[in-house]
Amino acid sequence: MRVRGSGAAAVRHPAWVAALLLVIAFFCATAIAWVRLDTVPPLWDQSQYLYESELLYHTLRQQGPAAFLSAFSRVMGSKAPLITALPLPLYALIGESHLTARYVNVAFIVLASWYLYRLGTLLAGRGPALLAVVLLNTFPLVAGMSRQFLVEYGLMALTIVWMYYLVLWQRGERRWSPWALGIVLGFGLLMKVSFPLYVAAPTALVVAHDLVRNRGLRRSTLWSFARVVALATPIAWPWYSRNWRTVFGFVLEGGFGFEARGYGRGEVFSLRTAGTYWLELVNYAVGGCLAVLLAVVASSILYRLARGENRSGLARTDLLILLAWWVLPWLALTLAVNKDYRYTLAYLPALALLLSAGWNHMTRRWPGALGLGLVAALSVVNHTYYSFAPGAERADLRVAGLVLLSNNLQWAHPPATEDWPNELVHALVASDAEKSTVARPVTTVLFSHPRLNAHNLNYISVLRESTVSFHTCPFHSPESPSEWAGRIKNESDYLLTKSGSPGPEFLNLKNVEILELLRREGFPFDPIGVIALPDGSEVIAYRRPS
Repeated sequence: MRVRGSGAAAVRHPAWVAALLLVIAFFCATAIAWVRLDTVPPLWDQSQYLYESELLYHTLRQQGPAAFLSAFSRVMGSKAPLITALPLPLYALIGESHLTARYVNVAFIVLASWYLYRLGTLLAGRGPALLAVVLLNTFPLVAGMSRQFLVEYGLMALTIVWMYYLVLWQRGERRWSPWALGIVLGFGLLMKVSFPLYVAAPTALVVAHDLVRNRGLRRSTLWSFARVVALATPIAWPWYSRNWRTVFGFVLEGGFGFEARGYGRGEVFSLRTAGTYWLELVNYAVGGCLAVLLAVVASSILYRLARGENRSGLARTDLLILLAWWVLPWLALTLAVNKDYRYTLAYLPALALLLSAGWNHMTRRWPGALGLGLVAALSVVNHTYYSFAPGAERADLRVAGLVLLSNNLQWAHPPATEDWPNELVHALVASDAEKSTVARPVTTVLFSHPRLNAHNLNYISVLRESTVSFHTCPFHSPESPSEWAGRIKNESDYLLTKSGSPGPEFLNLKNVEILELLRREGFPFDPIGVIALPDGSEVIAYRRPS
């Protein structure tokens, strides 16, 4: 088996390390600049993570570490909770805010880039490794998710770290790599329940190779794997032992059940929906230009392999590991009903490595680093365009369905600077409740808009240590609109409605029906204020009569 180097050798060349640090600094700086310019409120999932994060911080600050650990073992319930704890040191240093929480991803940019470089150096050499770091950070989905307070970017970083130590293990380093893998597995499971999906296939490949080809290492392999599990268990078990029932129910429902159909794009599998999903995945995750280049590289590799030549620039086992990293989650997410693009993030590093290694091998006769530098430079230009080009000057370049240039992709786009008055909405209800001496006011939000919803209003409540709580009708709620209307009349102290579009249609089907039922019944609430919104609509606040 060909060995390019070791993890230590990857960082012993000052010029390459300096280049890597410059690349990392550039992407960290652009992420920081972007989040500082972006002023809109957090979306639904982000608001939920932020809300729980603030509760944990307040618990730690007011009740101490023991209460914090107890609260952490129960937090979220159906979603892995690590993301909620990560911003806590930053809250103590620079203050509690959505902006502060998003700085967590700056650390993950460093972690992911550093370990991807080390992994790439092991597999293909320093030049392709550095190109892989550039390519990964310029993939539209990766860049976009590095600016959001969501779990997927951290999940991707931990997956890269796992793959690095897995390759070290595969190459015979058995002294400390199993311990590193155990720590990564524990935190990976706490980052997202689906972490095994991204690492299972390459890990099984490496373990099977050891068991079949190296019979003398069978006991050593099994003992190493046992150490991985033994170290991961005390990290992940305290939370999973309390929440495993809701976790697995949520995974099935969120991926394939009724709830998933609201977020999904059709049936479990059909050629039509799969084709549409794959094309959108190419455009939104990798980008049309790099996808074309990847297709060229893959075609060249397949052609040469058919002729009995290895033109991938990777040893056969390394190539199989990268393919295993990518293929299983790609297939699983294609079959799932919920085809949210952000779930693909953790396997995109495999594509970056395949592209960089293959392109380097194809252009090895070019002078110096011209072949690698050209692709890197074009990728950075595209990254800068979709990150900061003003919306008023938007110019999309599309050819045969491929988006070759755009600054209006799902996650990769310039910062939004709309001034949403969520603080004013919260203050309106809170001040009226204080005047009316309502101790713990319950507010129903009869809309679910990306920028204004019950989740981000609750986040404001916990930030302000307010007693106001906000609720909405989940679109998958088993209760009928008439039952919800009755609950609102009997239990809600305040009600919020929105003129114009209430938000995504599938999230608001029941909200619209409930509002119509209340209006037909005479709408038993008194208006207390109207606040204009940036989309030209208004939010109207109501109080239940005494």
